[in-house]
Amino acid sequence: MSEIQSGVFPDGPIALDCEMVGVGPRRQNALGRVSIVDYNGRVVYDVISKPEEEITDFRTRWSGITRPDMRRAISFATVREEVRAIIEGRILVGHAIENDFRVLHISHPAILTRDTSTSKYTKFEAGFSDVEQVSLKRLAKALLNLDIQTKAHDSVEDARVTLAVYKLVEAQWEEEIKNLPRVIGNSGAALSEIQSGVFPDGPIALDCEMVGVGPRRQNALGRVSIVDYNGRVVYDVISKPEEEITDFRTQWSGIRESTMHRAIPFALVKDQVRMVVKDRVVVGHALKNDLKVLGLDHPADLRRDTGTAPYAKRKAGLPPKGPIALRRLAHALLSLKIQTAEHSSIEDASVTMAIYKLVEKEWEEDILRQSVKNRRRQL
Repeated sequence: MSEIQSGVFPDGPIALDCEMVGVGPRRQNALGRVSIVDYNGRVVYDVISKPEEEITDFRTRWSGITRPDMRRAISFATVREEVRAIIEGRILVGHAIENDFRVLHISHPAILTRDTSTSKYTKFEAGFSDVEQVSLKRLAKALLNLDIQTKAHDSVEDARVTLAVYKLVEAQWEEEIKNLPRVIGNSGAALSEIQSGVFPDGPIALDCEMVGVGPRRQNALGRVSIVDYNGRVVYDVISKPEEEITDFRTQWSGIRESTMHRAIPFALVKDQVRMVVKDRVVVGHALKNDLKVLGLDHPADLRRDTGTAPYAKRKAGLPPKGPIALRRLAHALLSLKIQTAEHSSIEDASVTMAIYKLVEKEWEEDILRQSVKNRRRQL
């Protein structure tokens, strides 16, 4: 932290890894330790984190964390802010890094994120199928001839190994990203894949964070995130509203004044989102609010709103009529606690997609039946 504050923290990609513990009666994931190494593998951050809820499972066999370790723990809120300061504006390498982001309650621009678990380059280099789910342990053995995680995991070791794996394929990976169309900015994979005809079929999920503009602090788009059917982040941008921001709503949006240095104009965001969602089933929660702040329309037959449709609510044992918070559905159907602090549009989009998939079959069959009925009436 002192190097960041003094401006001497070295440039270059950094790698992050987290160890998790279980909290509460359901032993839900919480941050237990986070480690960050610089491009040369030097440890620049390594702390034990004290969760906000009581630890009910140290998961020592995997996490390496024990009760005595908590004597030197620092509060989760402090850890989160320090990690945010370290990674801001940097290329961040990780393995299954969305899990780390989720437990840290933070997000990072897709264009600056390098996930060795999903990269086609690391899998190809190791001789694995592009669609195969590959653990860091297998990559380490195949690419570095290293045996890791033979006992308890070590987040420093895992971060170093992840960075070493990344460096093997860094040149071609970064070359591809450098050659992406300029219009993408910090938007992620969707636009280039659409333009090249390889964007996968299937529903996508969208979520927005809003800020207040003008003297009345009216809603305006601050951030929009889109994930594909498998939860992969394909679009994630900070949007610069056309009016002056008078309320960042950081407590809920997670957006700060410092975040806006990487914002792109709202008009461009709107055009890019329109391109991504065109002719696709779009899943969202209170989706009309997101479409309204985006200034977009989308065909009713291609909308799937988990906040208004009865399917997820019925499955959760909740009244099918009336609005319901995404947080309640996530807890009831996925045993997830979300939105405990600042919201993350990536997390909310991913959770919304996961909920949709639980009831997808019933939902889509109902839509098909209704469509057939409507056609018969027209005959």
